[in-house]
Amino acid sequence: MVLGRGPRDRQLAAAERRKAYKAKIKAQRKKKDKHRRYKTEALERKVKEATDNLILNSQIQQQNPNVGFQTTTNRGSAGLTKCPTVGEVNVVQTVFERREGTVDDWGVGKITAVQRKQSIQNSGISSSQAKQVLGKLLPELEDLVIEPSSKHRVWTLDCNNLARYCPLDYGRVKTPPGALGTLDCLPVEVLTNIVTFMDIPTVVRFKSLSTFARDVVLSMLEHKTTFSLGPLDRLPDQIFAKIFNSITIDSVMSFRLVNKKAREKVDELRKFHDLVTKAPDVLRSIQSLKLGKLYTLLTLASTLRRRYCEICGDAAGYIYLLRNTRVCFLCFTHDMRFLPLFEPNLRDLGIPWESMKHLPHCTSIPGKYSQGKKRCCKTQLFDAVAAQRDAYWRRDRSAHSQPKEHNRKYLKQKIRLNELSDAWTRMDRGLKKGHSNDGYAFNPRRFMGVVRAPWFMRADSMASWGIHCVGCQNEGRSRSSGMHWRRLFTPATFAKHIEECGPVLSWTDGRLMFARHQNLNEPGEAERLLDADVRKRTGLSLKERARRVQTDVELEGPIGSTGSAGLNDNIDEEDGELERRRHALLQMIGVSDDD
Repeated sequence: MVLGRGPRDRQLAAAERRKAYKAKIKAQRKKKDKHRRYKTEALERKVKEATDNLILNSQIQQQNPNVGFQTTTNRGSAGLTKCPTVGEVNVVQTVFERREGTVDDWGVGKITAVQRKQSIQNSGISSSQAKQVLGKLLPELEDLVIEPSSKHRVWTLDCNNLARYCPLDYGRVKTPPGALGTLDCLPVEVLTNIVTFMDIPTVVRFKSLSTFARDVVLSMLEHKTTFSLGPLDRLPDQIFAKIFNSITIDSVMSFRLVNKKAREKVDELRKFHDLVTKAPDVLRSIQSLKLGKLYTLLTLASTLRRRYCEICGDAAGYIYLLRNTRVCFLCFTHDMRFLPLFEPNLRDLGIPWESMKHLPHCTSIPGKYSQGKKRCCKTQLFDAVAAQRDAYWRRDRSAHSQPKEHNRKYLKQKIRLNELSDAWTRMDRGLKKGHSNDGYAFNPRRFMGVVRAPWFMRADSMASWGIHCVGCQNEGRSRSSGMHWRRLFTPATFAKHIEECGPVLSWTDGRLMFARHQNLNEPGEAERLLDADVRKRTGLSLKERARRVQTDVELEGPIGSTGSAGLNDNIDEEDGELERRRHALLQMIGVSDDD
């Protein structure tokens, strides 16, 4: 008789499994800590290289002021393609001097706004040029701001693989090897000669094999055919640009498909080129929703040059395509004007199908939408504001067109008007106060007609996506406080935000990042909130967390000595850096090492 394992054996086995699991988690955590430490060192090296590069170029330009050349910046440098002037270098040095040894990195707190303005004036350049320099450095080299990342990502139209539903025939698409089988080893010239001797049905079948086969057929036709636009060839480029900037996008895309010369003429348009190269998802969204008849290149370019929300005035990173409106995240997720309506909603308002065709509408793309990534199917969406105007107009017209004769037809119409009055009341309440079942940021209907879009600078049409504040990431999500974690900023609005909400007090242990706005009217409030954040996320106070980090570093010393040689060489420098940060943190919160 074979006996099974007893309760004691099962308990020991479970304890061993838990022990092995904890050891595995601890090893993974140590590996992640090392990776984060290396990333921090790489960022510091990039900042130092950018500073040294700017200073070196300024010295060269001082010696040779007439020399104009481009800087050979590294990948992580400041991103300036032209040689910076002496004034620009002074601004950059001012920013880096403020960054060293201070808690607030934007120049508030120890450095006031007057001192920052005085330093810019002493640099010898205008305030607009200073903003441009700081705007280029801000997303990469400042600690108080972060670029939009996966945390800030919401599932709108641009997240649903628009290239699959609306491919833009712009440039050549490379086909992976093996798409044509044994024909992949042949040169393009040989394939072109082979296609020349094929009959038309074979050429059609060969063209449908892949993108590479289509390109071979098109290249053969380009060499054999001379393309012409007829009378349009005699138009100057300026008149051609004015004409095609004023017609609808559907007409532009249809003209682009005529022949090769038409495609080249459209691609040479400045507004079309900027749209395709810097914001292709906007054009793909318009084409996929079949809204090209509502847009022209001129109106779309003006929308892309706007950077502020048309409702609240904040920096806006989205476009509501049903009405060509630049909006921010908080407005299009809470305002009822940006909640599209379904066809049954319009029928409840008394709008017939003949009138629905003339309202701004689109057919949504199946995919995932909203913060909850809810999967939605294809459906018809109508603009709420246009539907509201049409329903109001029909109500007023019906009220004034009642017949004077008291006959049966008049009574039926009166009964019908009384029935529709309830629908109009529901419409007023729904459009003004919102529906009770509206999920706001989790309602996928609000995201089906919205696309994330940058704004273009007026000077060089450079695309900018905006920045987020680190100090607002752990604040409350109330819109009235002005510190919602999804608020988007430009360099100008971010400076005002710091002046209104106070400087940012931040601390990181290499694993977690903690930041809070410091209220100047209440001393010690930011430290208390920062300590509460650390205790909530780790279960320890700020002081205990700092000591735990120091203990972990001391324990990792002998472990690192058995690891790679690169980590063993830098272990002393890392311990010294963490010790310096720990001392600065303890001094900041008013605690000594003896405690």
